[in-house]
Amino acid sequence: MTKKPASPAFTTPEAQALLAGKKIAVLGDSNLVLLLQENRFMTKAENRARAHRSIVNDKLLAGGEMGQLTNDPNYTEVREYVKGDFSIRFYFITRASYPYVTTEVIPALATYAPDAVFICSMLWDIMRYGETFLAGEYRVRLDRLFSQVIKAVPDTCIIAFLNSPPVSDNCYGGVFVKQVLNKKPYLKKWHIEVCDLY
Repeated sequence: MTKKPASPAFTTPEAQALLAGKKIAVLGDSNLVLLLQENRFMTKAENRARAHRSIVNDKLLAGGEMGQLTNDPNYTEVREYVKGDFSIRFYFITRASYPYVTTEVIPALATYAPDAVFICSMLWDIMRYGETFLAGEYRVRLDRLFSQVIKAVPDTCIIAFLNSPPVSDNCYGGVFVKQVLNKKPYLKKWHIEVCDLY
């Protein structure tokens, strides 16, 4: 029996009505693109296809298979989904604030001029940088990212931090390479620390 993907808290019609006529930028997670089409999150197969030119009726603009395919923190990917009068740009980031965000993402946000920015950075920050996770250092990086985004986007833009969903004991994906599996037992504790920051 195939396990059915979990349904999101918003339905597709609700998401479409909420985002009608809007330009949205997402830093971190692209499930919103699918939510605008169907009442479900991405399947494992769809998540694994993220580097491809199109996954769920979106378009790869940069990075992914057009760049260097890798599971390291230098991986980049920019996607866009356009339907009718709304569009979503997705920027895959591996850290709340690092040179790629400063030199590529922030200038792109200034040009795109979104109505809303959703920041979903956490798992890569926790798992792929250093031997342990330092909540204070992460807070500094998040504050720097928020400051950069605020300066780049229109004054009317809504900016929201959407921490990742609760982390499973059986996590998988590109962030969980062999070298960092020793951190997995601490992931839930660190996740809670991040939730408590904001």
